Amino acid sequence: MKPYPSYKDSGIEWIGDIPEHWEVKKLKWLIDEPLKYGANESAISDDPNNPRYIRITDFGDDGKLRQNTFRSLPYSVAKNYLLEEGDLLFARSGATVGKTFQFKEYNGLACYAGYLIKAKPDENKLLSDYLYCYTKSSIYENWKNSVFIQATIQNIGADKYKELPIILPTNVKEQTAIADFLDHKTAQIDQSIEKGEELIRLLKEYRAALIHEAVTRGLDDSAPMKDNNLVINQPGVEKIPADWNLYKISRVFKIIGSGTTPKSSDFRYYNNGDINWINTGDLNDGYLYATNRKITSIAMKDYSTLKLYPINSLVIAMYGATIGKVSVTKIKSTTNQACCVLSNSLKIKIKFAFYWFINNKQHIVSLSLGGGQPNISQEIIRNLYIPVPPIEEQRQIIEYIETETARIDAEIGAAEREIRLLKEYRQALISEAVTGKIDVREVSLE
Repeated sequence: MKPYPSYKDSGIEWIGDIPEHWEVKKLKWLIDEPLKYGANESAISDDPNNPRYIRITDFGDDGKLRQNTFRSLPYSVAKNYLLEEGDLLFARSGATVGKTFQFKEYNGLACYAGYLIKAKPDENKLLSDYLYCYTKSSIYENWKNSVFIQATIQNIGADKYKELPIILPTNVKEQTAIADFLDHKTAQIDQSIEKGEELIRLLKEYRAALIHEAVTRGLDDSAPMKDNNLVINQPGVEKIPADWNLYKISRVFKIIGSGTTPKSSDFRYYNNGDINWINTGDLNDGYLYATNRKITSIAMKDYSTLKLYPINSLVIAMYGATIGKVSVTKIKSTTNQACCVLSNSLKIKIKFAFYWFINNKQHIVSLSLGGGQPNISQEIIRNLYIPVPPIEEQRQIIEYIETETARIDAEIGAAEREIRLLKEYRQALISEAVTGKIDVREVSLE
C-alpha cells in the first residue's frame, strides 16, 4: 500500500510527520460533551430486566461484552449513566488501565461503572469507529506509557484522557474509509488468530489424552487388563493392565513432607539466603531449576518443620489458585506449608508419578476442602492410590510421553509464535493507517 502524496511535520516529536491535510487535535476538542465518570455502585444485582452495569471485567478480548459477568443496576440509578451507540469507555486504573470498549450494536440499555470514563465523539469531527481503531494503535500505547512515566502510577483520569492527541483526517468520509479498511483487514487477521487458538486447544487436548492413556493403560493395547477395584480413586479408569499394582502414595514414597514460612520480618531468615525455598508460585508443571526466594541456614535451624529435600523430589501445591500444580525439583530445596513433597521411592520413578499427578489434577482438586481458599491436605495426598507398572515399563512410558509431548509442544510453540506475529501485524497495520503512513482510501475490500 502506497503512502500519501505529501506530508508535514505534526509538531509533536514522537508523532513525526502526518499527511498534509491531516491534523492533530486533543480529544477534548472532538467530543460532544465533557468526559464523564460512571456510577460508583456495587455490582450485586443480575436482574436482566434492568440496564446492564458494564465494568472493566466485562471487557472481552474480542471487543465484546463477556456474557458470564452480567450485572445490572436499577433504572433509577442507571439513568444518569446510560450509554448511547458509539460511546467509548476508557479504563482509568488498575491492570487494564487504558483499555477501551466501544458501545455498539447492543440490544438493550446499559450503564457503566466509576472506574470507566465515557467519551462521546462528535461525529461531525471524529467517528466512533475511527477513535476505537486509534486506541488499538501503538501510537496510543506510546501516549499511555508516557502518561505513566510522568505520573509514576498506572492511573489515567479524565484530566489526562482529554489531552490525548488524536491524529486524523478532518474529512469524516476519509475516517470512514480507514475504519472500514481496518474492520475488514483485522477481521481477516482475527479469523487466522482464532484458527491458531483452536489448533492450540486441540493440541493441548491431544497432549492430555496421550498422557492419560499412557499412565492408565500403558503402551501395549493388547496387554491383558484387570478390574480397578479402587475406581473411586481413579475416576474413568475401570481397568488397569494386569501386571500393574495399585498402592497408596504413603506406601510408595519414603519421604512425604511439607515446610513452613519463616517470619518475614526477621531479616536473618532471608538476607543473603542460599537455600532454595519453594512456594506454590514457583511450581510450573515441569522441572524446577530455581526458586523466587531463598532462606538462610538460621531459618532452617530455628524452624524444625523446614527440611531439606533431595533433587528429583515431586512437589504438589495444596492451597489456593495453584492447587494441584506440580514440579520435579532439579535443586535441593525446602518448601512453605502450602506444598507437599514426595521423594525417595524404590517402587516408582519420579517422572511417572509426575505425569500421573498431571493427569489427575482435576480429580485431586475436586477433593479440596474450603470455599474461598480451597485446599488439599497431606493426608488426602497420602491416601491417593497410584497405579505402579513394572519399573522397566515405567521407563518406556516416560520416554514415550516425553518424546511425543516434545513434538506436540513444538507445534504449540509454533502456533503461539504465529499468533504473536499476527497480533503484532494487526497493531502495526492499525498504527500505519491511523497515522497516515499508508493511504487506504482506494484500497479494494473485495
